[in-house]
Amino acid sequence: GDPPKTWLEALEQLRKIASTKQDIPAALWELVLDHPMTAYVPVQCQTCGHVVPDDLQSGMSDEEVGLAEETPTSDEAPLVRSGWFRGFRPTAKVFVLTCPNCGSVSRWFRSRDPK
Repeated sequence: GDPPKTWLEALEQLRKIASTKQDIPAALWELVLDHPMTAYVPVQCQTCGHVVPDDLQSGMSDEEVGLAEETPTSDEAPLVRSGWFRGFRPTAKVFVLTCPNCGSVSRWFRSRDPK
């Protein structure tokens, strides 16, 4: 059929697929987790695709992977939330990545906005 235009349409398609499985709730959950809209995407440089290690187990500091934290701008502030990335951040922060591979600089944050 046609590709879904909304998350609800995508979920309905996944429900239909899951209904053919023996364990419908588990199958639906697996399909939702694997869907491109919810699948994990690592933080990466927006220019060259270099992936930032997202755990502290890498042994690399934020500075070593090219990350700095900044207070959100007035435009970003309504959208930014606190959260967990390479350690708990109790207040909303914007991450600034200076890519160690290509030198490109990008800003990104955990969003509270559903859009």
